[in-house]
Amino acid sequence: MKKILDAALEYEQKGMSVIPVRPDKKPFVPWQKYQNERATADQIKSWWEKWSGANVAVVTGGISGLDVIDIDSPKGLDLLNEFIPDGLTFPIARSPRGGWHHYHAHREGVGTKAGILENVDLRGDGGYIIAPPSLGENGRQYAWLEGLSINEVPPCPMPEALYKIINNSIYKGDHTPRDNNRQQPTTSDNIRFDQGYRDNTLFHIANHLVKGGMPHHEIQQFLTVIASKVCDPPFPQKEISAKIQSALKRCQDQEKNLTREIRDLILTTSGNISTTFVYNRQQVTTREEKKKVTVILGRLEKEGLLERTGRIAGEYRIVDNSADSIDFLGATSERFPMKWPFQLEKYVAVYPKNIVMVAGVANSGKTAFALNTARMNLREYQGRIRYESSEMGATELKTRLEKFDLPLQDWKGVDFRERSSNFADVISPNGINIIDFYEISDQFWKIADDLKRIYEKLNKGIAIVCIQKSPGKTEGRGGDFGLEKPRLYLNLDPDPPDGAFLTIRKAKAWAQEGQNPNWYRTRFKIVNGCRLLQQGNWFKETR
Repeated sequence: MKKILDAALEYEQKGMSVIPVRPDKKPFVPWQKYQNERATADQIKSWWEKWSGANVAVVTGGISGLDVIDIDSPKGLDLLNEFIPDGLTFPIARSPRGGWHHYHAHREGVGTKAGILENVDLRGDGGYIIAPPSLGENGRQYAWLEGLSINEVPPCPMPEALYKIINNSIYKGDHTPRDNNRQQPTTSDNIRFDQGYRDNTLFHIANHLVKGGMPHHEIQQFLTVIASKVCDPPFPQKEISAKIQSALKRCQDQEKNLTREIRDLILTTSGNISTTFVYNRQQVTTREEKKKVTVILGRLEKEGLLERTGRIAGEYRIVDNSADSIDFLGATSERFPMKWPFQLEKYVAVYPKNIVMVAGVANSGKTAFALNTARMNLREYQGRIRYESSEMGATELKTRLEKFDLPLQDWKGVDFRERSSNFADVISPNGINIIDFYEISDQFWKIADDLKRIYEKLNKGIAIVCIQKSPGKTEGRGGDFGLEKPRLYLNLDPDPPDGAFLTIRKAKAWAQEGQNPNWYRTRFKIVNGCRLLQQGNWFKETR
């Protein structure tokens, strides 16, 4: 899988030690040597040639300069967040099962340990972590949170308060337990009340009591008992009020920040959102925080930023009051000049910013149609044709191109790329974009949003999107959802034993006034996997 290989090579270039791992997280190779030496780019490429479906893991600790906190549950995240200062940013990835990976700069002596907090593990020296965009056994990806990938945010040292807990609970580099011979007063393996730890522990308790809604005077009484009876030596009573005030201020600041962050999230998102979406994006985990989110969303609904969809509980539509003005006086009246197989341009017109859908039954010629379209427009649009392939690697593509009556070198005028999702992110606004093909297997309604995003990225160019179609169907995968946005919709169907049909399923713009090309079709053959030979003229399909 080239996408994962690309990521592995990027990690290697950043100075990380990477290894190939199986879907069950076990390494394909004896990995201990890569705790002390990093694999080269050539070694990494050879691994993925041998195990093309391998995931990528980063060896943590000093070799990669990384310590990673692995959080398995919302409860664990809630515990960990007590030790994360507001405003601290670092790379964060989500795991396929809904966990979090916090990437920090390595600190000498930090090793690997399970259970530094409940449902929280540490990966330092002697460990490794599965990295994006690897796939879990459930088919979901490890993925960076938006704006918090390791390419966008540098890993920072973990907070001192967190390091103190880790320093007490893990084995150091010499594998000797720290302070192992001294009995410490504790309530668990990770919460300490002795000198040097009392301050953080009392603040941690105060935070939980404030979030739980305990009255101020009761918190004072509770902490006073702990300070005098549990702490060793006793914690100064005069400083307890300061701890409570700090916890109250943090809680108030967090609520203000949460409102602002949710508002910013809504203003930078489109379509529908749910309360669960907001929980995940804001890393809200506790029942109290979720109540706050519900109140904030209700407030923003009254402000007119949201509307309830009425479909399911907790789902909102983001109200978008913006609309770009259409400069029809300054717009060109010219069509998008291009050539099509079978002289299709004599029947249909394509204009700048149009989407063309090519829906084809398997093995009916989608790729041959797409490559011929690129070939026919290569001279006119040299360097402005982008071809996104989701199923052809370099070797297969070369084999297909060698069959054309064109020197292989000339095909450099087409920008061939390998990609299988998020095509809107790589659209060339003013050229010909060919997507071969758009893959979708469930949640078919999403195709409408994806086509909308592609449309919004176009300026003077067009996009040709190939998609699978079931035999006998008049629309491709996605049905009506994929039929709405394209201005031209073509169907490819097999015509055994060795032919196929091209049908104009939908044409909103006609090449000749008064000649409606909708449901026109023509028969053709594919020769040598590349040549398209038309069999007879276009004719109107009887419906």
